[in-house]
Amino acid sequence: MRKILILSYHFPPMNVIASQRSLGYANHFKKFGYSPTILTHQWEKSLQEQFCEPNEIIQKTIKEEKENYTVYRMPIGQFKRGKFLKGIEKSFLNKLGILFSWMFGHLDTRRELLNNKLTERHFLKHHLIENQYDVVMGIFSPHYHLSNCAWLYKKHQIPYVLDFRDLWNNRITREDYRPNFNEKIQDLFYTFWWRKWGRKSIFLTIVSKYWAKILENKTQMKSYEITNGFEKTDINVYLEEPNSKVFRIVSTGTIYQNQDLTIILDGLQRFLSSLKDPNTVEIHFVGMIKHNVENKYWQEQIKIKLSHFKYYITPRVTRKESLILQKNASVLIFPTVPNEPGFYSGKIFEYISSGKPILVSPKDKFGVSDLIEFTNTGFTGTNENEITIYLKDKYDLWKKNGNTYSFLDLEKVNFYSRENQTKLLSELITQNLN
Repeated sequence: MRKILILSYHFPPMNVIASQRSLGYANHFKKFGYSPTILTHQWEKSLQEQFCEPNEIIQKTIKEEKENYTVYRMPIGQFKRGKFLKGIEKSFLNKLGILFSWMFGHLDTRRELLNNKLTERHFLKHHLIENQYDVVMGIFSPHYHLSNCAWLYKKHQIPYVLDFRDLWNNRITREDYRPNFNEKIQDLFYTFWWRKWGRKSIFLTIVSKYWAKILENKTQMKSYEITNGFEKTDINVYLEEPNSKVFRIVSTGTIYQNQDLTIILDGLQRFLSSLKDPNTVEIHFVGMIKHNVENKYWQEQIKIKLSHFKYYITPRVTRKESLILQKNASVLIFPTVPNEPGFYSGKIFEYISSGKPILVSPKDKFGVSDLIEFTNTGFTGTNENEITIYLKDKYDLWKKNGNTYSFLDLEKVNFYSRENQTKLLSELITQNLN
């Protein structure tokens, strides 16, 4: 059994979708010949509770042995460089400091992330004295995992894979992308360092084929698609009880401003207005109450369009609660990012495993619309009339049967399971190591 070390900032109990990618690798690598060790932080604590002096990092690191993986949870050391950046962050020197950071490959310019990077290096210097690994994987974001993988290769000649959940900014995928001067400078720095860090890697992975082409072009390194996914145990769990008295339309997770909810809201308004008793319908936007611009914008749009109907905007919930809400939905809704080809959200993979119909709008390119068409798990509405008709059809089905559940094409859907995506990644690593 080969040993793989995974550097991941995000990992449970941090309650974000990014944690599920690294957890999926941790849970499934052993089935395919790789014993995984995860290096992360102590997310059951606040940042302040994790802070420590650099010489305390090793003794305060927590080791946990799980059935399928080992995880080391580091505290966060407070290094002199991080303290210096804190001292200048509100002065005119801050922008100059950012420029110098970019020049030397510190693309995570927040002082907190510099401390994370140095903590990880400090731990690895001691850890690798007694522990050996066949391959290392660094998951972006943040950037420092990419840097630390290249540093490990230089110091110890350990082969490494760089795994990307995103590009540095998805604006670069747009067909109409016309960067301003500042964006051109940023893109030059990011391209330079991604190419430098990727140069000695065995290959790169990213969440969509379209983005893999962009990544390959930017780095001149072979890049493969490893999508986000879902756990097979999620399928057919927490099913809706038959004869539900409420037709539930549900969205779970953050909706960002670059997603386009407009056509869905227009279709919902039109659909609800057409019903004799719209009180039989509830619309749930779960996880939208946050203190950021994106959610505030869409909250206002929801209030404008749906003010006369039953809708709920609620805070983030646990992953288990989110899965239950998806299973108990009559229809799931997902606004796409039409101007950024190749965009997938991790949430859409949980949706396709739910067995509930998914309403997507507007039609995007090389992304969510293609996914639900391939898996036959939903419908893409291009205008409010199409959305109204689709919702009315599902509403009539619910009135007749009490639910809208449909059987999945498990072969197509299971291709996107975390287990299968880890299998594909394992095969790529083995081919390139042999």
